[in-house]
Amino acid sequence: MLTIRSAEIEDAAHIANVHVKTWLATYASIIPKAELHAVTRESRSITWARIIERAQDDAPILVSENEDGEIVGLLSGGGIRSVIPGHEAEISSLYILPGFQKAGDGRRRFMAVSNRLSGAGFEGLGSEK
Repeated sequence: MLTIRSAEIEDAAHIANVHVKTWLATYASIIPKAELHAVTRESRSITWARIIERAQDDAPILVSENEDGEIVGLLSGGGIRSVIPGHEAEISSLYILPGFQKAGDGRRRFMAVSNRLSGAGFEGLGSEK
């Protein structure tokens, strides 16, 4: 059973692992190799630790864990960064390890971050096309 919870500072290295593995799998055929491999676990660990330290209730960072307690996904959201009438919030990060994609848990992940944003007072979850 998948568990979804708030990220903690101790999760930064595991989040970075998910971020980098998903990045490499997703963009391997799109982004030049040098740019693709410029994203490292070490740099992402530092970045995610800073992001988690600064996280507030209106910008949730959630992780999803498999049955063994391993972090296999990351979601974050907050106030929308562009103007989309009727929308105040967005999902800004969504990284799921390839082996855990298309496993039927997308709706639970989406609703978890959506509910946190709604609880923070945001109305309307938007996306750019």
